[in-house]
Amino acid sequence: MDADWEKALTIRETWARKGVPGAEEELANQLNNFGNLESGEGKYDSALKFFNRAKEIRLKLGKEAIVPLGVSYMTIGRAYFLKGMYTEALKNYGNAEKIFLDQFGPKGHFMARLNYAYGNLNSARGDSGPAKRFYELAQKILEEDTPYHLLLAACNYKIACLEATANNLNTALVILEKALAIAEFRDAGGDIARILMKKAAILSNGSEEEQARARILTMNADKILANERHLVVNLEDDDEGWNLWVCPYWR
Repeated sequence: MDADWEKALTIRETWARKGVPGAEEELANQLNNFGNLESGEGKYDSALKFFNRAKEIRLKLGKEAIVPLGVSYMTIGRAYFLKGMYTEALKNYGNAEKIFLDQFGPKGHFMARLNYAYGNLNSARGDSGPAKRFYELAQKILEEDTPYHLLLAACNYKIACLEATANNLNTALVILEKALAIAEFRDAGGDIARILMKKAAILSNGSEEEQARARILTMNADKILANERHLVVNLEDDDEGWNLWVCPYWR
């Protein structure tokens, strides 16, 4: 944790110790944010320390912090998922699910995020059927609630990847077009590039015309990424590498 982080955290901790109204909630929020930053850099053990500190504060705050507590469980679960500890991930996702269902019902926005997380976990375990069902649950919620949310683009992307793996290539390309429309509307360079590269990968094994289209898509992705200077770019990567071009939440 850098000096600025430490200074900000120290201020929040001091306020919380002094009993400043709302300070404990703000401290928990900051801890969770720091956990997200650490997780985004692949420092999952450090992230878990922040997430768990936030969780303990939210547990103490009780009902007034019940939704943030659900977020704590979800982010903890995601960190365990990224560490490959799927049992722990599922346990925490389950705790989050109980809270989100109780507070918002099965169609709440947080359930879209959680269903996406379940989809990623099942996909990582090679369970493509359940993975697709969870992605589609998230997709349905988002289409009704926030049809231009980047998470919907991510859902479409993941479903397309599963279709491509099942050799349903035309279906995959149609779904990728839906994802691309959202990413372009949101002007999300990394998301656009990921989708273009997936389309190129599908087309690259096709006819000469399709291979030519694949080369154009790759060049377009390269142009977009040239303006995304914060990204580590390697066009020779596969899905895992392309995922690094998008927000950690949508990977």
